[in-house]
Amino acid sequence: MRIIGVSIWAVIVTKLVAATPEFDRRIGKEPKYQGQPSYCLLVFDAEAKQRVWLVHDGESLYVDRNGNGDLTEAGEKVAARVARAKTNEEPEGYLFEVGTLKVGKLPPKSLTVTAIRLKRFEDGPPGELPAVRAALQRDRMALGYMVRVEAERPGIKGGGDGGRVDFVSGPTDLNGVLQFAPTPSEAPVLHYAGPLDLNFYTIKPELQVGRGVEFVLVVGARGSGPGTLAMIAYEGTVPKELHPVAEITFPAKEGEKPITERVELKDRC
Repeated sequence: MRIIGVSIWAVIVTKLVAATPEFDRRIGKEPKYQGQPSYCLLVFDAEAKQRVWLVHDGESLYVDRNGNGDLTEAGEKVAARVARAKTNEEPEGYLFEVGTLKVGKLPPKSLTVTAIRLKRFEDGPPGELPAVRAALQRDRMALGYMVRVEAERPGIKGGGDGGRVDFVSGPTDLNGVLQFAPTPSEAPVLHYAGPLDLNFYTIKPELQVGRGVEFVLVVGARGSGPGTLAMIAYEGTVPKELHPVAEITFPAKEGEKPITERVELKDRC
């Protein structure tokens, strides 16, 4: 059997951005990095004018807080909280608590960036994902990223401070792993005003006759690149009385018509 379609709250799906704009990937001024920098771009408006660069450099994260393209200004270097299994070992991860940005009329706030060694996922379900396996084959020390922020989303009143929407991206989605890139031109783009998608979380379920299957749906703003779906937190944003509906088609015997069922999905994670 297969799922042939999923519908969700009209109040949300109708508030799509018509097209994804071209993203300006220029950076005005950069600091002298200690190691090999890696890049990610955050975009907060439909026209892609409110752009905030993130550049990871070892135990530092440079954040273009005011979106002017200058990463050398005071307050734009954020130190990491570093996770190590033992003293002097290679860090297992980095947590950067950035806080509030300075773009837009309702500035994004509570921005956190987490970098995690993908090898930590090997013994769990994420380690079975082809994108995770491929990343580790290329580099055993590869990092996956999670980016969380409360930001304004026109047309949606969120559960965050001042009606902001709580977004989280990574470390994986159906398109792959969120990894910062070695150059600005290759950088993933998290577009918080981008078109909304409703999709499965991480993997597509395989439905089999006589067996129960659990699957998780998420709604989020579409970005550019693997792992860039900016998922929206339900609580305080999506009314509890609104539920997605899955339409499932069961294959039929030869000469018979397929059977289609509609299932209302009421449980929340």
